Amino acid sequence: MKLTIDLPLHAPAPVEPSDPTASLPAPRGDPAPQPPAPRPPPGPVRQRWALLVGINVYNEPSYATLRYCVNDVRALATQLADGGYTVVAMHDELDPKSHRFPSRENVEAELRSICDSAAHDDFILVFFACHGLLRDGQRWLALQNTRARSPQSALALAEVEAMLRASKANRCLLLLDACHVGIDIGRSMTDPDFLRHSFELAEGFAVLAASTSQQIAREWHAVKHGVFSYFLLDDLEGAADRDHKGFVTVDDLKNHVIYGLRRWNVEQGMPLQEPNARFEGVGDMIVVDRRS
Repeated sequence: MKLTIDLPLHAPAPVEPSDPTASLPAPRGDPAPQPPAPRPPPGPVRQRWALLVGINVYNEPSYATLRYCVNDVRALATQLADGGYTVVAMHDELDPKSHRFPSRENVEAELRSICDSAAHDDFILVFFACHGLLRDGQRWLALQNTRARSPQSALALAEVEAMLRASKANRCLLLLDACHVGIDIGRSMTDPDFLRHSFELAEGFAVLAASTSQQIAREWHAVKHGVFSYFLLDDLEGAADRDHKGFVTVDDLKNHVIYGLRRWNVEQGMPLQEPNARFEGVGDMIVVDRRS
């Protein structure tokens, strides 16, 4: 017997291997991360916020009492309010039960509140007049209830900076009157395009500190202010505006505070206290604008 096998006239198309994931259920959870949306371009400053903290007397017995930190905060609060800032002033002459009393918890809460409230094109200014601490190479701010044996009761400078950077505000200035912690423009100051792009639309993050991490920030008994704060107040009042442009910028403050403190060191015969500055951004941010 002969076995007959019928063969097809055309070979069948090859079968493609199936996708092993085709029958799997759709994944749940967060989708693949998308690149962040680009930040909108800067516009003129919309609103200005200021958090000012001054502490003279501490719970910690080993921290020397300071004399003029509260004076610094009060004077700066008046000056900035006149300049259009919404000011939160915290100092230890307030009622200890007040939410503006400068405990570790209150200061962090007020700073977070401002950072959460600020929007794009806002300006946040934060000022501390207090003891500064240096621990294991890290810088800390001693608040009213900070204790020497309780490191977490101090406020890390890195934490302050992180909160400011996490806010939506694209202009932040941190001023530190605490221990351890003149430009040639080249174009007409009446040029509106230059003013707009170099100053009014400037954005970034700046820190101006009273001394290096290895130096002491001093008080000036004759004027009842911290030395750094005295020159800062004078500069914000207009002394730093040497070009008579009607506003004071971060660079104005830096140059004049450094010059004033260097001169003071020589005149008073005091050990060196050298302010230092750091800026990241574009242009030169306006801190106080007195143009009509």
